[in-house]
Amino acid sequence: MDDRWLDPKTLELLRGEPPQTVAPPTLPDYSLVLLEAGGDRKRMVRGVQRVVDCPDSDASRLLGGRLPLVVKADLSYHDAEFGQFEFICCDAITVIIASEVVTGAEPSYLKDLFARLRRSDEFRRVTLRLDSLPRSEDGTRYADQFLGLAEAEAEAQRFPVELRVFYKKARIMAHWGNRIGAQVRIWGQAGSRYQAGCHDRIE
Repeated sequence: MDDRWLDPKTLELLRGEPPQTVAPPTLPDYSLVLLEAGGDRKRMVRGVQRVVDCPDSDASRLLGGRLPLVVKADLSYHDAEFGQFEFICCDAITVIIASEVVTGAEPSYLKDLFARLRRSDEFRRVTLRLDSLPRSEDGTRYADQFLGLAEAEAEAQRFPVELRVFYKKARIMAHWGNRIGAQVRIWGQAGSRYQAGCHDRIE
């Protein structure tokens, strides 16, 4: 698991609150639930592999299930956050739910819960404009992680590029773009502020 991307600011954007205000347990008590898959099947398979550590065939079989589906249960909160990061990079929506809620709640409750989480401003589509990307190792990693571009594709990419992505992903891309010297702008940002602790984490 390569969690170099999970710096304090990225964790804050994933959680919607400063990391120091949250003390999530390290015990494996959380499930990562996929609500909406991204359009790039290859990247989705890679995301599953990074979270579940399984062969391509098993990852493809899992993704063939009916949504919403549990990608993996009994995760530590940190590992669940890593999974959520991987999937938001693939333009997929996942939420972190306490495993006892997933296994013990009534189906009608879970259906309503997932619908409410899906309507979060964090998962509203916004326009992200990438004006430039440095020709460096950091730029190559950024292109691979957020755009799904191999090194040769990243080098051949013409800028500016406009993308429609989820607000959560846009802010993470802007944060890391600023760190590596890329020029990133966001339009159509969500009208209301993210409410800490109530959109993508349920205990």
